[in-house]
Amino acid sequence: MFKSIKIWILKLIIKRALVFEESESDLYLSLKEILSGDESNKGLEHIIQEEESHKKILTYIAEGEVSHEQLEEIFGQHHFHEIQTIEPLDKNALSKCKSEILKALRMEEDRFNFYNNLSRISKIPPVNKAFHLLADMEREHLEILKRLLGI
Repeated sequence: MFKSIKIWILKLIIKRALVFEESESDLYLSLKEILSGDESNKGLEHIIQEEESHKKILTYIAEGEVSHEQLEEIFGQHHFHEIQTIEPLDKNALSKCKSEILKALRMEEDRFNFYNNLSRISKIPPVNKAFHLLADMEREHLEILKRLLGI
């Protein structure tokens, strides 16, 4: 009985996380449109691709099909090695989208805390690893956004 309750709770958490990820994806796509042609798009492109990975990971967990192989594949695509090349947005670009980037920063902070806490309490090894990966990705997104803001 306790196992089925834990699975039910996990599925509720995952459904909520998928809603979060969808709203973040929409925000990043609108930012990409606002900043089209700007050098900063490579950081946003990376975040957009990883938001899709987040949805895959969460769907795997919700379906009970999380394997170490799937996670390793996603891990391999994860690190954005060009973070150091991201320059702060110029004043003109920042004036167009500062409020959206600040909103994204708050969302990423919330998501980092959410996944980080789940990784600490999860006892199922692949699920724990998935939440750890998601928290790590969110941490990277925070760094990209902060670089765009110049902070």
